[in-house]
Amino acid sequence: MPFLNSQDKSRKVAFTTIPFDSSTPHVRSNNAIVLKSAFSIEDMKELFIAKVPGYNEALEAIGETLDVFEVHVKEAFVTIDFENVGTVSF
Repeated sequence: MPFLNSQDKSRKVAFTTIPFDSSTPHVRSNNAIVLKSAFSIEDMKELFIAKVPGYNEALEAIGETLDVFEVHVKEAFVTIDFENVGTVSF
């Protein structure tokens, strides 16, 4: 995987989502694993374009240089608002 140092054997990652409208809801986890997907950019192209209008130009320009990765989450901490928080397991 090009984004990982060849010396780094760990696939463990942490993440936090960022609310898009300055509200409180978010999800975070420090117990996730990133893996290269069996899907290609071509397989996922229509989903990306549907989510991000105009992204087709970027995919046409650099799509063949991109890889798809999946984040597998076993457990996450979810905050809906200041009163509704908790851990979910998958």
